[in-house]
Amino acid sequence: MRVVNKHNEVVPFDFKKLRKSIFGAFEDANFSYTEGDLDLVSKGAEDILKEITNDCRSASYDELINSVVKSLNNNGFKSIAFSI
Repeated sequence: MRVVNKHNEVVPFDFKKLRKSIFGAFEDANFSYTEGDLDLVSKGAEDILKEITNDCRSASYDELINSVVKSLNNNGFKSIAFSI
């Protein structure tokens, strides 16, 4: 899978970068979390992106952000989702 980053460049999807961004959201919100929480939200966001793009086209930056927000909401982290 590929994504269009915030600089409008098409780059390969990097799960580690996605997870790091979600980690940052938890940290910025000063929210208590576990490694399992990070994995759950990250994998959920990746799955949502694959579904949105049919795993065959590049995901836009907005789709990437929206998938993270949706995964946070789906997994009970609504307060973090509002901070993104």
